[in-house]
Amino acid sequence: RLGEAGFAEVVVTGIHVGLYGRDLAGQPSLAQVLLAVAEAPGVERVRLSSVEASEVDEELLEAMCHPGVCPHLHIPLQSGDPAVLRRMNRRYTPGKFLRAVELARSRLNRPAVTTDVMVGFPGETDEQFRNTAALCRAARFSRIHVFPFSPRPGTAAAGMSGHLPPDVVRERSRRLRELGRALAAEWAESFVGSHVRVLFERCTRAGSLVGYTDRYVRLQAAACPESVEGATSDLVGRVARVHCTGTDAA
Repeated sequence: RLGEAGFAEVVVTGIHVGLYGRDLAGQPSLAQVLLAVAEAPGVERVRLSSVEASEVDEELLEAMCHPGVCPHLHIPLQSGDPAVLRRMNRRYTPGKFLRAVELARSRLNRPAVTTDVMVGFPGETDEQFRNTAALCRAARFSRIHVFPFSPRPGTAAAGMSGHLPPDVVRERSRRLRELGRALAAEWAESFVGSHVRVLFERCTRAGSLVGYTDRYVRLQAAACPESVEGATSDLVGRVARVHCTGTDAA
């Protein structure tokens, strides 16, 4: 119904969405859901919101090879240090996380891999923070959402010892965001000179069209440039083929 109502992109989202259907006999898997949505009338593309590293498997990646499925995986990292991950009660190691990223890159055509990273978890040392930064470089994320640890009453983490001074957390957040901007700029630069498909979401007051590619690169185009085929304000909410001519920011 969404496609028939004019929505060009459908985002499949949920908590541990990669496990969808595994606990109920006869239910479709996440991979089957993605394919069904991609084939729905009117839907031009489907995007997966987030999936855990342990949920990245061959069936999912095979489904993501469908031309209607965005080659974009958002895999939350949280930390790149094994000791911090254990304190967070995360059920993966940095090595397993990297293997999931490598598997995705071996099966998909230039997939975007984005992530979330928490900075300043109780007890995080300088070395553990450096381990996180090193893993981010190794994974070559196309975008990193960095957020500082914030204690929530009643949670196990709130009662842990070793809460870090705010200035330390701010500085680590600044450094990781700087790394994230550099990686995002490198990713965007890799598309210069090529054609991409963009879903335009809005027009700016200056008359530019703004949207995202299937590989989650934010793109801005003049209202009716030669680089956008048949570009008009009617392109908002539609997918267009665009020639990338340059980049100026992450």
